[in-house]
Order: sequence, then structure tokens, then C-alpha cells
Amino acid sequence: MVIVKAGTKSVSQIYPDDDCPKREIDFFKKENLAHELAEPAVHKRERRNTFDHSITQFTKAKIANMRKFVCKVAYTHGGYPTSLGNGIPDAEVKVYYKPSNSHGWGSPLLDLDWKKFSNNKNKYVSWVSIQQLNSQGVQWNKCFKCEATINEVTERQCRGSCTCN
Repeated sequence: MVIVKAGTKSVSQIYPDDDCPKREIDFFKKENLAHELAEPAVHKRERRNTFDHSITQFTKAKIANMRKFVCKVAYTHGGYPTSLGNGIPDAEVKVYYKPSNSHGWGSPLLDLDWKKFSNNKNKYVSWVSIQQLNSQGVQWNKCFKCEATINEVTERQCRGSCTCN
């Protein structure tokens, strides 16, 4: 005798051959459990990245005895250009320096400050005196890197003849 129970329904029966119980159990499950075994209707939604950012421009300029570094960062959230001026999410934009490809980047030379959001880009700027750069051994015609880290994702862009890594 074989007893099969599914939910509140059960069936017991004596079968003439060994394969018969398996066939009957399968048949019973198909008839009585089909609605319970069916997958619920799910609306499949394409997952997309909710945020993205890129450095669109990295410039450096000489203005009298001052040096200006500008890094523009495009940030989108949910597909829409978004300002980073309110600090949410936190964005770290830094400038690094190395005198040649054989040297490492070392610690950040400057932390850039957020200035404005225009043309769907966040502008980060920092000024430093030529004397301060000279005292650190920085040569203007060597390699500089802007690095923007948002939501633990880092983007880089370099100026000068060096590898940007």
C-alpha cells in the first residue's frame, strides 16, 4: 500500500506492480499540486546600475604665482545627472603627482573642493602656490593624476606622459 499526502488531500492505494506507485504518485501530484508548484507570476525587471561616474575633464593651469587644478566629474543616479554638492554620496577627488613612470604615485598632492554643478558636471577645484609645489619637489611638466572615488568606485585621468593606473 502506498499513501500520498499533499496539503489537505491524501490518497492510499494498493498497486499490482512496482512501477505503478511511482506513476500514480506523479499523476496525483500533477493533478492536485499543479497550482501549488506553479511559480508565482513575477514581473521581471531589468536591473541597471543606479549610479555611474566619470572624469570628463582634468586640467592644470599657471596663473601668476599660483597653480590651479580642475577636475570635472559627471555623476548620474538612476540615469539622471546629479550634483554632488550636498555631500551625498560622499565624493573624494584628489590630485596625485609622480616625476616619471618608474616612480609610484605616493600620497595625494591635493584634495580638490567641490565648486559647482553646471552642464551636468560637478566641478572640483584647488589652488596651490608655485612655492608650495617647489618645496615638495613637484615639477610642472611631469605627470599628474585626478582620481575621483564615489560609492567606493574609483575613476582616473592623467595629464602628462605617464601611465594612468
